[in-house]
Amino acid sequence: MLAAHAHYSYAPWCGHCKAIAPVWKETASHLLGVTSMGKVDCTVHSSICSRYGVRGYPTLKYFKDGVPRDYRGGRSVEALVAYAERMAGPPVAILDDDASEKDFLSKDGTKFVAYTADDDADLADAFEDVAEDESVRESTHSRQPSDPRFDPVFAVTCTGNTAPTSC
Repeated sequence: MLAAHAHYSYAPWCGHCKAIAPVWKETASHLLGVTSMGKVDCTVHSSICSRYGVRGYPTLKYFKDGVPRDYRGGRSVEALVAYAERMAGPPVAILDDDASEKDFLSKDGTKFVAYTADDDADLADAFEDVAEDESVRESTHSRQPSDPRFDPVFAVTCTGNTAPTSC
């Protein structure tokens, strides 16, 4: 079972909801196996919408391990897919060779890199704890993705004897 879910709350009469419906459907087709997606008609299920603080339509929320997060990013398929993939994916990637480091650093976005020694488990653990903090991950993803100053944050650590030469 997937631990991450994305939902949008809507009202059938809402023009913005009608506009995002095909975007939501296409987004869901891109995220099969990554996260589940659903929608809640607040005119029928008002108690659910009230429980999660829905005050306007459409309201997009991302749930991970049962914890809801408001989504405030772009409303395009690309923005929604990128957000869901980042939030559902691991917060830390282990780069253990020059090729993986080069590939990672060549991708767009801001990166936090911790270069650690094999015997520095405390630093690696602290780095991973911060990276796994959902509020830290979320705060980097709630801005408009079209602004390059607010690209997603990726957490990386390099360990092992075969670490990149810059480790």
